[in-house]
Amino acid sequence: MRRRRRGGFRRRLSAVEQRDLHYGPNMTPMVDVVMVILVFFMASTAVLGPEWMLKSALPVKTASAAQTVSDELVQIEVTLKMVEGRPVVDGEGIASADLVQLAAKLKDEAARSGPANVALLATCSGDVPYEVIVKLHELCHDLGISKIGLLEAK
Repeated sequence: MRRRRRGGFRRRLSAVEQRDLHYGPNMTPMVDVVMVILVFFMASTAVLGPEWMLKSALPVKTASAAQTVSDELVQIEVTLKMVEGRPVVDGEGIASADLVQLAAKLKDEAARSGPANVALLATCSGDVPYEVIVKLHELCHDLGISKIGLLEAK
Protein backbone atom coordinates (compact mmCIF):
# COMPACT_ATOMS: atom_id res chain seq x y z
CA MET A 1 0.00 0.00 0.00
CA ARG A 2 1.10 3.48 -0.78
CA ARG A 3 1.35 6.14 1.80
CA ARG A 4 -0.17 9.44 1.11
CA ARG A 5 1.64 12.62 1.84
CA ARG A 6 0.20 15.00 4.25
CA GLY A 7 -1.27 18.02 2.65
CA GLY A 8 -2.52 16.27 -0.43
CA PHE A 9 -1.05 15.84 -3.86
CA ARG A 10 1.50 18.15 -5.46
CA ARG A 11 0.78 19.19 -8.96
CA ARG A 12 3.48 19.00 -11.61
CA LEU A 13 5.16 22.29 -12.54
CA SER A 14 5.53 23.34 -16.14
CA ALA A 15 8.97 24.10 -17.60
CA VAL A 16 8.37 27.85 -17.38
CA GLU A 17 7.37 27.58 -13.74
CA GLN A 18 10.44 25.47 -12.97
CA ARG A 19 12.69 28.06 -14.67
CA ASP A 20 11.12 30.84 -12.61
CA LEU A 21 11.85 28.90 -9.42
CA HIS A 22 15.60 28.73 -10.25
CA TYR A 23 17.47 31.14 -8.04
CA GLY A 24 21.05 32.22 -8.80
CA PRO A 25 23.04 34.29 -11.23
CA ASN A 26 22.66 33.95 -14.96
CA MET A 27 26.01 32.50 -16.09
CA THR A 28 25.63 33.11 -19.83
CA PRO A 29 26.82 36.77 -19.87
CA MET A 30 29.80 35.93 -17.65
CA VAL A 31 30.85 33.03 -19.90
CA ASP A 32 30.55 35.32 -22.95
CA VAL A 33 32.79 37.96 -21.36
CA VAL A 34 35.39 35.36 -20.32
CA MET A 35 35.47 33.93 -23.84
CA VAL A 36 35.99 37.40 -25.37
CA ILE A 37 38.85 38.11 -22.93
CA LEU A 38 40.40 34.71 -23.71
CA VAL A 39 40.27 35.37 -27.46
CA PHE A 40 41.78 38.84 -26.92
CA PHE A 41 44.75 37.47 -24.95
CA MET A 42 45.32 34.66 -27.44
CA ALA A 43 45.36 37.13 -30.34
CA SER A 44 47.65 39.60 -28.56
CA THR A 45 50.24 36.92 -27.75
CA ALA A 46 50.31 35.85 -31.40
CA VAL A 47 51.09 39.44 -32.41
CA LEU A 48 53.76 39.97 -29.74
CA GLY A 49 55.50 36.64 -30.22
CA PRO A 50 58.16 37.54 -32.82
CA GLU A 51 59.50 40.39 -30.67
CA TRP A 52 60.43 37.97 -27.91
CA MET A 53 62.53 35.75 -30.11
CA LEU A 54 65.88 37.27 -30.93
CA LYS A 55 68.32 35.04 -32.74
CA SER A 56 71.39 34.80 -30.55
CA ALA A 57 74.19 32.32 -30.31
CA LEU A 58 74.95 31.69 -26.67
CA PRO A 59 78.47 30.28 -26.60
CA VAL A 60 79.45 27.36 -24.43
CA LYS A 61 82.97 27.53 -23.09
CA THR A 62 84.76 24.25 -23.68
CA ALA A 63 88.32 23.27 -24.45
CA SER A 64 87.47 22.23 -28.01
CA ALA A 65 85.45 25.37 -28.79
CA ALA A 66 88.57 27.34 -29.73
CA GLN A 67 89.62 24.63 -32.19
CA THR A 68 86.29 24.48 -34.03
CA VAL A 69 86.26 28.20 -34.90
CA SER A 70 87.50 28.70 -38.46
CA ASP A 71 90.42 31.00 -39.21
CA GLU A 72 88.23 33.16 -41.46
CA LEU A 73 85.74 34.05 -38.71
CA VAL A 74 86.33 37.49 -37.23
CA GLN A 75 85.12 37.66 -33.63
CA ILE A 76 84.48 41.09 -32.21
CA GLU A 77 84.05 41.11 -28.44
CA VAL A 78 82.51 44.22 -26.90
CA THR A 79 81.24 45.23 -23.48
CA LEU A 80 78.05 47.26 -23.11
CA LYS A 81 77.45 49.37 -20.03
CA MET A 82 75.41 52.42 -19.11
CA VAL A 83 77.23 55.69 -18.36
CA GLU A 84 75.15 58.74 -17.47
CA GLY A 85 72.01 57.19 -18.95
CA ARG A 86 73.47 56.29 -22.36
CA PRO A 87 74.95 53.01 -23.62
CA VAL A 88 78.75 52.91 -23.91
CA VAL A 89 80.68 50.28 -25.88
CA ASP A 90 84.24 49.16 -25.04
CA GLY A 91 86.48 46.60 -26.73
CA GLU A 92 88.18 45.64 -30.02
CA GLY A 93 89.76 49.01 -30.74
CA ILE A 94 86.74 50.94 -29.46
CA ALA A 95 86.87 52.83 -26.17
CA SER A 96 83.89 54.62 -24.63
CA ALA A 97 82.02 54.67 -27.93
CA ASP A 98 78.33 54.73 -28.70
CA LEU A 99 76.34 52.37 -30.90
CA VAL A 100 76.94 54.51 -34.01
CA GLN A 101 80.71 54.06 -33.71
CA LEU A 102 80.22 50.34 -33.13
CA ALA A 103 78.10 50.21 -36.28
CA ALA A 104 80.94 51.84 -38.23
CA LYS A 105 83.41 49.27 -36.87
CA LEU A 106 81.09 46.39 -37.74
CA LYS A 107 80.46 47.82 -41.21
CA ASP A 108 84.22 47.97 -41.87
CA GLU A 109 84.71 44.38 -40.71
CA ALA A 110 81.72 43.17 -42.74
CA ALA A 111 83.10 44.90 -45.85
CA ARG A 112 86.56 43.47 -45.26
CA SER A 113 85.75 39.81 -44.57
CA GLY A 114 82.04 39.52 -45.47
CA PRO A 115 79.03 39.66 -43.13
CA ALA A 116 78.85 35.86 -42.91
CA ASN A 117 82.37 35.77 -41.44
CA VAL A 118 81.79 38.34 -38.68
CA ALA A 119 80.65 37.30 -35.21
CA LEU A 120 79.75 39.82 -32.51
CA LEU A 121 80.06 38.72 -28.88
CA ALA A 122 78.57 41.22 -26.44
CA THR A 123 78.92 41.24 -22.68
CA CYS A 124 76.24 43.42 -21.08
CA SER A 125 76.33 44.81 -17.58
CA GLY A 126 73.25 44.40 -15.44
CA ASP A 127 72.05 47.98 -15.87
CA VAL A 128 71.84 47.85 -19.68
CA PRO A 129 68.15 48.00 -20.71
CA TYR A 130 66.83 45.32 -23.01
CA GLU A 131 66.03 48.01 -25.57
CA VAL A 132 69.78 48.56 -26.14
CA ILE A 133 70.30 44.83 -26.78
CA VAL A 134 67.45 44.87 -29.30
CA LYS A 135 69.02 47.89 -31.03
CA LEU A 136 72.33 45.98 -31.19
CA HIS A 137 70.55 43.05 -32.86
CA GLU A 138 68.84 45.39 -35.33
CA LEU A 139 72.15 47.06 -36.13
CA CYS A 140 73.76 43.69 -36.90
CA HIS A 141 70.75 42.55 -38.90
CA ASP A 142 70.90 45.69 -41.06
CA LEU A 143 74.58 44.97 -41.80
CA GLY A 144 73.86 41.32 -42.64
CA ILE A 145 75.67 39.97 -39.57
CA SER A 146 73.80 36.93 -38.29
CA LYS A 147 76.27 35.59 -35.71
CA ILE A 148 75.46 37.48 -32.53
CA GLY A 149 76.23 36.12 -29.09
CA LEU A 150 75.57 37.35 -25.58
CA LEU A 151 78.23 36.54 -23.02
CA GLU A 152 77.67 36.32 -19.30
CA ALA A 153 79.00 39.32 -17.38
CA LYS A 154 81.87 38.48 -15.06
